[in-house]
Amino acid sequence: MKRFLLLICLPTALAACQTAEPASQPELTRIVAQPTTTRTLIQSPDPNKWVARNVKDGMVFICRPLSCPRKSAVRVIRSAAPSRSIDDEALRQYAKTVVPASVKASSLMMEANSASHETVTMKSSTTTKLRGFPAVIVEVALIGRGEPRVGFRAYLFAGNTLIDTYSISTTREVALANLHSFINAYGIVDGPTQ
Repeated sequence: MKRFLLLICLPTALAACQTAEPASQPELTRIVAQPTTTRTLIQSPDPNKWVARNVKDGMVFICRPLSCPRKSAVRVIRSAAPSRSIDDEALRQYAKTVVPASVKASSLMMEANSASHETVTMKSSTTTKLRGFPAVIVEVALIGRGEPRVGFRAYLFAGNTLIDTYSISTTREVALANLHSFINAYGIVDGPTQ
């Protein structure tokens, strides 16, 4: 009889064990990463001042006559960033090694295309934050035909988008002011996809 009761009660006891939650184990939560994206809108800070032209890889903005204190132009190219998480030290190394090599290559190409009449010389390459995102700002001098020009180029790593902005003018102050006015006019939204 004992054996019979044990056989009847055992399945019920096992079923109770399977449905009861163990009190000693903590509840595990699953962490799900939200997919994120970066939406950017490239626009001029003042459409009445700048003429926009689409080019192969981006846009060129040329300052209208009498709208800027000096002749000015800004070129903007948008592409995919190499990473959403840019390391500060890696960015410093990029600014110190890759950017100068790129400027030197550009200078060699410019010299070859202009029969050695135009050159590009890098003045500085620094890392910073622009609009809360990591960035590299490069200052160059363009010497050759006509009036010497100054250029500022910003590589802005905005989430998963790289915004390459190149401002050129005949004075350092105007080129730098144009660079910052364009970067501040960009629409940048970095967050979860919707």
